[in-house]
Amino acid sequence: MPNNHREVRESKDFEKCKGNLGDVRRLDEALEGFIWLVSRGPEEFPAINAKSRVQIAEVGPLLSSKGVLHNYMILFRVEGDGGIELLWIEIIPL
Repeated sequence: MPNNHREVRESKDFEKCKGNLGDVRRLDEALEGFIWLVSRGPEEFPAINAKSRVQIAEVGPLLSSKGVLHNYMILFRVEGDGGIELLWIEIIPL
């Protein structure tokens, strides 16, 4: 069975945004699951508009350190080499 996953990289903006989220329980686990999914089927996620290569995904809900549930929006792009670049992550109010 072939290994059909793509390399996933975090951009500097993504790393900064993730750091600004604060302490989110199980965020790393949720991101691991998302990375597994997107590395095997990025075409399953919609583009933000018809002319953009940027795609959007939603992860959550996850519990913040303050006891509040949030969903998270992730923007990513499939690069020319077939790899995936994670561009942005932010809180989506429930």
